[in-house]
Amino acid sequence: MYYIFIIIIILFIIYNNLFLVVENFSSKNKTVILIGDSILQNKMYADPSVEDYLSEKIPEEQLFCFAEDNSTISITRNQINQIPDNLNNSYTYIFVSVGGNDILNNIVYKTYTSKDVLFDIMTEYENLIDYLHEKMNNCHIILLNLYYPTTSFFKKYYNYIDTWNFFIKKYSNKHNFKLLDLTKIINEPKDITHFIEPSVLGGKKITNKIETLL
Repeated sequence: MYYIFIIIIILFIIYNNLFLVVENFSSKNKTVILIGDSILQNKMYADPSVEDYLSEKIPEEQLFCFAEDNSTISITRNQINQIPDNLNNSYTYIFVSVGGNDILNNIVYKTYTSKDVLFDIMTEYENLIDYLHEKMNNCHIILLNLYYPTTSFFKKYYNYIDTWNFFIKKYSNKHNFKLLDLTKIINEPKDITHFIEPSVLGGKKITNKIETLL
């Protein structure tokens, strides 16, 4: 009876250790990939940046930032091509923030435009995410929408942001992608710097939200 009791204790210890190994593997081996624009790579505007904050939480070899300042949808396609094929697995989380510069370049900075231009950008975005999903079909893909710049100049463009964000929400639901809703976390002047970029505080908020989605 004594030996049976000892064996049970040993088995219990082995079971718990195995559980911890599995749990640690699932929590410590997640890879994070950032693609798109300066919402995810704001080092030109804030120190520390989103990438800096993430590097405090994620090992260097498991954090890939391909996002760049001023990136458009077409540029982001090149970023996708840089993602190593061996990261196409269920431990990889890809965060995508793109479309804002396309709207700036083709709508905000134009003297005349129509809402049809926005629909063209939406089509290009769909093609981009389809391409990403085809290449990295085993990964978790998380889409970011746009927040509302707080300076008065941009308020006349809020209707475009409304339309864009509705499109992102509908598209993410259709394809079972998670949505990181920036409007719920970047909503105060101190969250934004240089008129439209995430500030140090805004970057920290984005990082904290990213962490909850892993």
